[in-house]
Amino acid sequence: MKKILLSSFLALGIYANAQCDPITTFPKSYDFEDVTTPAIPACWTVASSGNGNNWNTYTGDGNNGTTAGDKILNNNLPAGAVGSAWIFTQAFAMTGGEPYSGAYTSWATNSTNNRVISVGYGTSPTDAGMTIFGTDASITTTKETSAFVFTPPTTGNYYIGIKVYNTAPNAMQTSVLVNSLLVKKENLAVSDVNSNSKIKVYPNPVKDILKISDITGVKSISVTDMSGRQIKTLAPSTEINLSNLKAGNYVISLIMENGSIQTLNTIKL
Repeated sequence: MKKILLSSFLALGIYANAQCDPITTFPKSYDFEDVTTPAIPACWTVASSGNGNNWNTYTGDGNNGTTAGDKILNNNLPAGAVGSAWIFTQAFAMTGGEPYSGAYTSWATNSTNNRVISVGYGTSPTDAGMTIFGTDASITTTKETSAFVFTPPTTGNYYIGIKVYNTAPNAMQTSVLVNSLLVKKENLAVSDVNSNSKIKVYPNPVKDILKISDITGVKSISVTDMSGRQIKTLAPSTEINLSNLKAGNYVISLIMENGSIQTLNTIKL
């Protein structure tokens, strides 16, 4: 692991590490145990706005006085503050048109908060460069693992970004914590999964209601367009209403309870 070389661009609210080569080997997992707190992981960057704080790292839950345990990413917002903060991974070299997936585990230091966590991807580690594919507005003190899936539209280098912001000033200081992140490449192209999976979607093409043959073990369902933009995130159901979508190709991703993802393709008429 390279030594972290921090440089800051205070006028822009952006802090960056030394340049690093894009990651080409998947899966890539992070547990942050190799960081030297409070520094962020090498080759990652952060950006913030408002009067909140940037991301850093702690051992245990540093904001509650715990100094033993796992190392974690931490974003703290003081009581009464309004702000948002991004943390961006090192770049990943990805192939356009092929699906990628992953998961992260997050929680908060108190359940009474107005904080929201969003996850996205993009070709530049900036707010404007991110396409959001998942948002969680109900962060509690219970650790929860959230899965995501996306398909880059073209081959190139992409960053994964995690953003935390609040919808109203918090009554008390609150930290959002992340202790793991996984990014992986799906082994099969979308068209191959359709032909080999035991789970089927029908009718295909579909005009309004898309049916799923089996949702056993499904934790959630994601609908994305071919640019990788997430359109819907749904609870498990054997029927999905696509009547409000424009005509075109869409990817239906079934995020399973065991952490795997089954990806199927459908055409909306």
